[in-house]
Amino acid sequence: MQTSIVRNPIPGSESRISYVGLDGAAALYHGYLDYKLNDNALEIHTMTALPHGSGLGSILLYLAALEAVMNCLGRIEALNVAATARGFYLGAGMHPSRASREMVQNMELKRNEFDIKFHLARNAGTWDGMARHVKDNAFKSIENRWT
Repeated sequence: MQTSIVRNPIPGSESRISYVGLDGAAALYHGYLDYKLNDNALEIHTMTALPHGSGLGSILLYLAALEAVMNCLGRIEALNVAATARGFYLGAGMHPSRASREMVQNMELKRNEFDIKFHLARNAGTWDGMARHVKDNAFKSIENRWT
């Protein structure tokens, strides 16, 4: 196994957390998470973890959340979340961002509250959550699978 974190010392520049299984069955596991630190949040730009459902995404998210906490950032934002990944982020304690929620509220939908929340969950591209909460949830997710 090889895990690496490549940090760019220039504020606002991209950094990467990556995992590559080196041999045997571990060679099937690989993934990365690209992020940057801004003034108040760690922004996740790209994340991929294969095979899906293996728990590797939770490990990457845990390391990113740990990075956020170590840098005294209160929030984690995942930008352009794929529809297939929304359950993952929801399980990690994240939710559609305030900007995404306001976008849906401004749509003047003539629907009940459930329909609006369902529409929001399906269409909101940016999700966020409290860094400590995401860290704890990601750890719980990997605790039984990888330890």
